[in-house]
Amino acid sequence: MKWLNRLCFIGLGLGIVGLAQAQPWVRNMVDQPSIKPQERSYLLPVEGTVPRSGREPKRTWDEGNAVPNPLPHTQAVIKRGKVLYERFCSVCHGPEATAGGGPIAKIAPALTTPDLTMDIYINVRKDGYFYEIIRQGHILMPPYDEGTNVIDRWSIVHYLREIQKIRRFQP
Repeated sequence: MKWLNRLCFIGLGLGIVGLAQAQPWVRNMVDQPSIKPQERSYLLPVEGTVPRSGREPKRTWDEGNAVPNPLPHTQAVIKRGKVLYERFCSVCHGPEATAGGGPIAKIAPALTTPDLTMDIYINVRKDGYFYEIIRQGHILMPPYDEGTNVIDRWSIVHYLREIQKIRRFQP
């Protein structure tokens, strides 16, 4: 009889421990709600505050359309933009921004990069729109906010405008 009491006591103890492990208050550090490495945080900053990280405010592409280019249109800026465009953009958009295809076209030929020398990109879209696309990415294009700084992105936009000017006057 004594062994039956001990067996019931051990079974009850194991049952309680097993039940406690299944409850939500027992969390492992891996399973806790947190931002994982290389995962973006989409928490919006409190209105009227400046983030300590120095990140820019989150804007939509159309809101970015209203943002003017703060860099002067100089040869040094255009030269810097050309180097950066060739490094980051020409792989997919081609050296003349006319939809070069790139790695996306090899995977899914129906999905091509847009021809950035079309009239809509020259006449309708302002510099801030391109800046936001570079910063945040677009559909299959990855964001380049981590790999470039503000001056680099605006330099790329200046160089893109130069390409558009040259292509516009070519027959």
